[in-house]
Amino acid sequence: MNTRILAILLAALVASCGTPTKPEPPPPPVPPSGPHARLRLATDAVRPVRLFTYADASCRSGEREVARIQYAGQYPETTVDAGQPVHGLFVGQGSESDSAQRCAVAWNHVFQAGKAYEVFFSWREQDCDVAIYELRSEPPTRQIVQRFVERPEGRSPACQQVYRKGGVY
Repeated sequence: MNTRILAILLAALVASCGTPTKPEPPPPPVPPSGPHARLRLATDAVRPVRLFTYADASCRSGEREVARIQYAGQYPETTVDAGQPVHGLFVGQGSESDSAQRCAVAWNHVFQAGKAYEVFFSWREQDCDVAIYELRSEPPTRQIVQRFVERPEGRSPACQQVYRKGGVY
């Protein structure tokens, strides 16, 4: 009997403590000023997408994996040097119905200092594209500044050796 009362008291004590609260997420990064621009990376693809940057437009030197987006809804952020061309390559895998198909989009852009951008990789059955948007806070808007489109079966010659190498995912 005493054990039963002790168990009830213990259960009441634990219940009165409540559930632990989640810590508040960190505030979003402040857009940098000066020689940098802030990039938010996004996709609507249902499979993982990777973003690489290079020192040249043909993807031959300075390869760096900037982000791996596992699913739509993730928005990793990074900063880049403003006023300098950024040479990027988004590589995505096919839809759930065609996991063997891949599409890669080589892109380049000169970002302006102190501004925020979204670089968005979109996958469709016919093609994939990268759209670069400038993000404005007053009023909150997203304005397209550049778009690059590729077809899985007819890719441009830029960055072919990277696209062909295995283990992209």
